[in-house]
Amino acid sequence: METEIQVATRKFKSKEYSEFKEIIQKNPDFIHTGGKMWFRQAARESDLEALSLLVDLGFDINQPDDLFGPPLASAASHGSVEVVKWMLNQGAKIDLS
Repeated sequence: METEIQVATRKFKSKEYSEFKEIIQKNPDFIHTGGKMWFRQAARESDLEALSLLVDLGFDINQPDDLFGPPLASAASHGSVEVVKWMLNQGAKIDLS
């Protein structure tokens, strides 16, 4: 049986964003648990709709990932120029030191 966060991840991966949003609104801590993974996926796919949804749901666009560093660095190495520009417009910091 799937846990609620696994259902959220499945909904996110299948781009069922309205169902994903409902789950996150009921379980706001999930944005901190799965947010980094979801954000990386959306950045790799240049999915601005998903990125915007995550930020609207409370994902910290400057929260570093233990493996991949700041989201902006991850997006720059895996995402598109469009994603990087969007992130900078959303307040992503270039230097987090």
